[in-house]
Amino acid sequence: ASGQVYEYEVKISRADFVRDFKKLRFQIYSGTCRGRKPNRFWYVMPPGIVKDDLPSWAGLYEFDRGQLVEKVKAPLLWRGRHEIKAILQFAGAMKRRGS
Repeated sequence: ASGQVYEYEVKISRADFVRDFKKLRFQIYSGTCRGRKPNRFWYVMPPGIVKDDLPSWAGLYEFDRGQLVEKVKAPLLWRGRHEIKAILQFAGAMKRRGS
């Protein structure tokens, strides 16, 4: 209802995390390429995967011993409000990526 979109990307290994640097999302969220952004973005992963290379546009949750702990607050990437059509497009893209 707020028009805000928050994205969470789950990573299970360091290699999985590093591969993300090659994706278009990395360019869009860092501002080197135009494209639609969520309002905030977090990585969710086990402890120790991120060293000092967490992108400035990402927050971090770590899942350890059954606890989910926010280690780095996600910065605001976009202040605007997404229209319902854009939210549905985000959802469709996430569904296709997961299959």
